[in-house]
Amino acid sequence: PIATRAGADTTDIIGIVVYTVNNGLETQYAYGIFNSLENVSIKLLAGQKYRFVASIKMDGNHCTHNNNHCQYDKLSEGNVGTDFKYTSNNDIHNLFYIYGTNDGYYGPLFKHDRFYGELTDYVPENSGTVEIETKRVAYGVHYIAEGLTEGYLKVDVSRDGSTYYSVDIPAENPETDAIYSFSRFQDAWLGIYNWETGSYEEYYRNKVLVISWIKADGSSTPLGSYDVTFKRNVRTTVKINVEDASLPNGIRVVRMDNALSGDDQEYVITGGQVIKVPVTE
Repeated sequence: PIATRAGADTTDIIGIVVYTVNNGLETQYAYGIFNSLENVSIKLLAGQKYRFVASIKMDGNHCTHNNNHCQYDKLSEGNVGTDFKYTSNNDIHNLFYIYGTNDGYYGPLFKHDRFYGELTDYVPENSGTVEIETKRVAYGVHYIAEGLTEGYLKVDVSRDGSTYYSVDIPAENPETDAIYSFSRFQDAWLGIYNWETGSYEEYYRNKVLVISWIKADGSSTPLGSYDVTFKRNVRTTVKINVEDASLPNGIRVVRMDNALSGDDQEYVITGGQVIKVPVTE
């Protein structure tokens, strides 16, 4: 049996991939997609070593993409070629399946909370329990549009020239708060390796916010591009001050990390310059 988190009435989707390990080489052994781990078991060979990979999509049944189907979601590592596809709630069978073919790579839906973890070199024993510790591989963003009188702001979140997702902030509801997963779960779980210290540090990713003001008549006014760093398990507040875009310094973006895990810096982006300011109590 594999223990689930507290709370029997959950809509979380749990993906687990199991590998056999022989002399450092791994072979896909089994996988399963679950909404509960109660009474779930797996048969393993005595004396064989295994690696378990677990990914939890919080409130996974509440998909808002393509008529409640999540066919572009991935539940596995994402960057080592071991993904499998979760297409809809009909794919949840709460059983382990022996691997036949690999379903290939599928990009993630970003707007959701995600946890990920691994257990390596597990040697089975009769009636043993597999415990896989996971941690959040997502970040929070709180957008606030100040002075927005009409239309909406469109924020394209991109990296390396590719737009990952977009956020619309309408004048009638100038605040939006959501959690977004990183695209590479294993990297976010491990952290960023520091070659000087020989240890892993907290994961982050630098992204570019391309902001436009879409007015009521449909016209679009570019408001600039801004570099923002999103950290694992940290909520970042981005304040966008909308003024007359024809004036210098017509937009001000303030980045503050807080809430999820705390941070010691805030970033003020104004007039095309970025200023780091220490955060105090």
